[in-house]
Amino acid sequence: MKRSVVVSWRVLVFAAFCLLSGAFVPAASADQKPLYARITVTRLTVEAQPFEGAPNRLDQADLIGKLEEEATKQARRTLTEHGFVETVEPVGKVAEAQSPLVLTGTVRLPVSLPANVYGFDAYERRGQFATATVTVKRRDGTVLATAESRLTWKACWWETGRNHRNIPVDDVLADFVRKATDRATRKAFQQASAKAAHGQG
Repeated sequence: MKRSVVVSWRVLVFAAFCLLSGAFVPAASADQKPLYARITVTRLTVEAQPFEGAPNRLDQADLIGKLEEEATKQARRTLTEHGFVETVEPVGKVAEAQSPLVLTGTVRLPVSLPANVYGFDAYERRGQFATATVTVKRRDGTVLATAESRLTWKACWWETGRNHRNIPVDDVLADFVRKATDRATRKAFQQASAKAAHGQG
């Protein structure tokens, strides 16, 4: 019973955190024209952050590669789903040179954790767990907007189901990468929208 009460409070606290942190940004309406016609999303990078007591992962390079793919796909998805751009160009030097805007980004988080850091105990930890920085540049290289999102340990679920089954750590890491990328991308384009409204976009 006590555990159920704790979980209920976790849900309420998480919802309040999302609202207060501006996690939910309304998408563009169906008849609203996208702010920009085209953008190129380069492959986002993931930087592994050290964590005391964590072992060295033999598969770290492969894991980082998968997380970078998740970050890149999320940035592309955020741009189109929220109506920021009409077309997201494929990654490549030719497309990048032709595109009026280029998005780059980096996500930083631990990719290896000690064996005792998982599930509910991980969720209850305090402090920052992941950050993402997204920058939008014009074709000439000048910065149009840059934004950062910071996620605490509680920003994503570490357990699932009524039996509170621990979610595999790699899946949790991917969730953090997607969420951090999504928030930073939206913040960056909120800045871009503000500049466009003042004739600076």
